[in-house]
Amino acid sequence: MNPTDPNAIIKNDHENVKIMLDAYLDMEFDQKLDQAEKISETLAVHMGMEEEIFYPEVEKLSAGEELISDAIEEHKEIKDHLLTILKTDDEDELDKHMKMMEKVLLHHIKEEESKMLTLSEEKLKNEHAVLAGRMLAYKASNKGKIFFDKLKDKIGI
Repeated sequence: MNPTDPNAIIKNDHENVKIMLDAYLDMEFDQKLDQAEKISETLAVHMGMEEEIFYPEVEKLSAGEELISDAIEEHKEIKDHLLTILKTDDEDELDKHMKMMEKVLLHHIKEEESKMLTLSEEKLKNEHAVLAGRMLAYKASNKGKIFFDKLKDKIGI
């Protein structure tokens, strides 16, 4: 991953989550619960980074506003599934919501990588190093963890 390229940071996160989701399928229930929490935290940090740092920059671009609006709506849907995933203790319910969340997530990744990251590459290239630095700082800080904790607070865990 190129640490000066925000698109590479985002794509790297996407790949890591896909790997985690693939591993989830072959796990026993107690392992699935742990993996679902890891996936949820990873996604919460990633979505927080995008919403606070990357998306505001893309939104300033022509065509960016509509892309961001769609992406935020997809994030909301993913977060709704994460809330259910984090509070369930039933394997069938967990699997069902993981599958539903994965479907939304894979669609979101496809749209984001094909449209938003392309727009970023074309229009934000000169700002990539600074933007990437801010994104990595966000991920290294406690902000991402705070974002995840807020999700958990919503359901009282």
